Amino acid sequence: MIAYCEDCGDEYPEGRFALGITICLSCGEHQARLKAQARSKQIMPMHKSNYVYLGSDISLHRQKAREMANKVIGI
Repeated sequence: MIAYCEDCGDEYPEGRFALGITICLSCGEHQARLKAQARSKQIMPMHKSNYVYLGSDISLHRQKAREMANKVIGI
């Protein structure tokens, strides 16, 4: 059985297909890069503290993080 990538349509090794992976290595690397870039925007430094992971709903989490920061510095 020949496995074809869902994204680009190229063939990829049957071993990847047997593991349940439906995309080729180059498309997988591209998707991983995009995810890493998106996650890097979901991290916010806290005042006199460490970095906080904001999760998927960035706007809500950023607002909560700012509120927490304002409470810490007394604004």
